[in-house]
Amino acid sequence: MRKYSRVVLFLLLIVIIGISCTLLVAYSTDKNMRDDLLLHARIAAYSIDLGHVGAMTGSEIDLHMASYQRVKSQLTLMRTADSHCRFLYLMGQRTDGVVFFYTDSLSADSEDYAPPGLVYDEVSDSYLHSFSSRKEAVVGPITDRWGTLVTALVPLVDPQTEELVAVLGMDIDSSHWKKEIMARCAVPLTGTLFCVFLVMLLDSKGKSIAARRESEERHRLFFENCPIGIIHYDIHGKI
Repeated sequence: MRKYSRVVLFLLLIVIIGISCTLLVAYSTDKNMRDDLLLHARIAAYSIDLGHVGAMTGSEIDLHMASYQRVKSQLTLMRTADSHCRFLYLMGQRTDGVVFFYTDSLSADSEDYAPPGLVYDEVSDSYLHSFSSRKEAVVGPITDRWGTLVTALVPLVDPQTEELVAVLGMDIDSSHWKKEIMARCAVPLTGTLFCVFLVMLLDSKGKSIAARRESEERHRLFFENCPIGIIHYDIHGKI
C-alpha cells in the first residue's frame, strides 16, 4: 500500500511539473509573439509619412488623392511581405469619439475591404485606450466583423504638435496564434506523458517481478516443508 501511494504521489508530482512547464512555455511564447508583432507594426508605422496621412479626410474623397494611394500602396506591400499578417490599416478618431478607417491594405474587390471613412462600430475598449493613452499595445484575441484577431496598435503622433494623427493596426489571425502556442507546448506535454508512461511501465514491471518472486518462494517453501516424497516426470517419462 505504501509503495502504491509513493507511485501515485510521484505521478502527481510529474503531472504538476509538466503542467507548470507547459503553462510557462505558453506564456513565454505568447509574450514573444506579441513582442514580435509589435516590432513589425512599429516598423510599418514609422515608414508612413505623417504628411500624407494628415492630408486625408477620412472619406471617399481620399480615393482620388495621391496621398491616399501612396499610403495604401505602402500598407499593401508591407502586408504581403509578412505571410502571417492578415490586415494592416490606419484608423482615425473624430472629435465625437467615433473611430473610422483612413485606409487599409486590401483591394476594393476584397470582401474584407474597408473604404476610407468606414466607421468601426464594434471598436473595443482596448483599441480606444490606445487612442486616449497614445501608447503602443498588443490586444486580443478580439472578435469583430473581420474575425477573431490579435492586433498590434501603434499611435502615430505628430512630433511638432504632439497631436495624434492616426493609429496603425496590424492583425494576426487568432487561429495561427493558437496553433503556434500549441506547437510550442507540445514538447513539455509530450515529455510529461512519456514520464507518466515510463513510471507506470516500471511500476507494472516491478509488481510483476515481485509477484513472480512471491510465487517462487511459496513453491520453494512448499517443497522444502512437504512431509511426503515428491517425484517429477518430464514429458518423456524421465524422473
